[in-house]
Amino acid sequence: MKLTRVATVAFAVGAAVVAAGTAQPAVAKPAELKYCDYICTAAAEITAPAYKYEAQVDNKHTATGSWIWVWGKGKGAHADYYQEGDDQMRQIFSPKNGSNSKELTRKVVQFRVCGPNGIGGDFCSDWWAPKPWRS
Repeated sequence: MKLTRVATVAFAVGAAVVAAGTAQPAVAKPAELKYCDYICTAAAEITAPAYKYEAQVDNKHTATGSWIWVWGKGKGAHADYYQEGDDQMRQIFSPKNGSNSKELTRKVVQFRVCGPNGIGGDFCSDWWAPKPWRS
């Protein structure tokens, strides 16, 4: 199976940021984080085969919590994320060609989206750090 082009894209509310990316370590160092607004979308795309993965965090969902959503086209996707005051990486999974979401009781401080790369591993977006909105 041949992979032709791999890219990651993240959209912050009101702005778009485009960056090339590869799989990142499970915990991003502060210099490796990309920062975005309270509502932030991370995406990873492989063009051949045609797989697309997206995850969105909404840190404005509630005063103390967040909402996270993950979607995969072609294959199922998963979002890796960390919450305030917790150093355990958590995950949320989507079905193939579908989405999944979850309300969280704490703010998300880092997240990324990942999915199968078509050759036996995962391809992940960069790590993103949304602002921790407070009402």
